[in-house]
Amino acid sequence: MHRSLLTLTLVAGFVMTALSVAQVQAQARSGARPVAIAVVDVEKVFEALDEQTSVKADLTSRINSLQKWEQGQRKAVQTKQGELDVLPQDSKEYKQTQAQVEQMLIGLQVELEFRRRQIEREKAVQTEGLYRKILGMVERVAKAQRYDLVLFKDRTPEMRGANQQQVAALIQVRKLLYSAPDLDITDQITQKMNNEFNNAAGS
Repeated sequence: MHRSLLTLTLVAGFVMTALSVAQVQAQARSGARPVAIAVVDVEKVFEALDEQTSVKADLTSRINSLQKWEQGQRKAVQTKQGELDVLPQDSKEYKQTQAQVEQMLIGLQVELEFRRRQIEREKAVQTEGLYRKILGMVERVAKAQRYDLVLFKDRTPEMRGANQQQVAALIQVRKLLYSAPDLDITDQITQKMNNEFNNAAGS
């Protein structure tokens, strides 16, 4: 079955390539204008954005604050638990204190999970926002430099150690097999976005 999946994946790739070549040949025969194409390594842009660095620093600060809060809360629970050591186990005070400890632990877990989810949601919002900004800059550069298509330049996946099914899946998700170096506008996108971000921060 794995061999069939790989075969189907490769056949599909060859068919798509053949169709693309046929389209280009048909375009040439019809005398249509050539299509201007560029590529962008979106992952590389993300890694090099100054705004991304700022966002990461803010999220790291929030995570550190959450960890300090958790430590303080757990210390308070330990202090309350210490009161049990000096109380008779069959006393009313012992049972009340034990109930308080349990409530504190439950409250800690609920609040901790809530705050963690808040940070995760914020990560998602920030990532989506940066991605939309990248798309906006790509569109602006494409229009300014008259590119008709801007393709996603993905990196060659690491396949060593993968099984046949994993290799087939990695092959299938590839978006771009090759692009000439002079078509890459990744650095342009990164530089323009960093300039705009730093100018806005400075003002």
